[in-house]
Amino acid sequence: MKNEINICPVCESKDTVRQIEGFETVVVRGISIPVQYKKFKCYNCNESFESPEFDLHDKAYRIYREKFGMLTPERLKDIREQTLLGIEEFSKMSGMDADAIRRFENGALQDILSEMIYLKIAQMYMGE
Repeated sequence: MKNEINICPVCESKDTVRQIEGFETVVVRGISIPVQYKKFKCYNCNESFESPEFDLHDKAYRIYREKFGMLTPERLKDIREQTLLGIEEFSKMSGMDADAIRRFENGALQDILSEMIYLKIAQMYMGE
């Protein structure tokens, strides 16, 4: 995350923005996930805002996946690409909805059944 925001996007004042850190809790599938964040606060208008590069829910999903040993979106995409199939073909082979595959590969949290399907395909194609 960039630490260099010099102009407040709310009041447009210069050199009044400072970085602040803290934790926010995000509930993911009934589990409270504390997420460390770095926000910015303008000391002119007293508004706080996140960096455009920071996504609180994406960070919470990544922590959740790690906690429960789930595949990351990058790994899901890698598994599909190892089959040399596009999303539509992978959808037909796996029985999963093509839109769901797109969402999972772009960061949406996959369900357990989809996770198992990806793992089975990885085992078949890559011997994992």
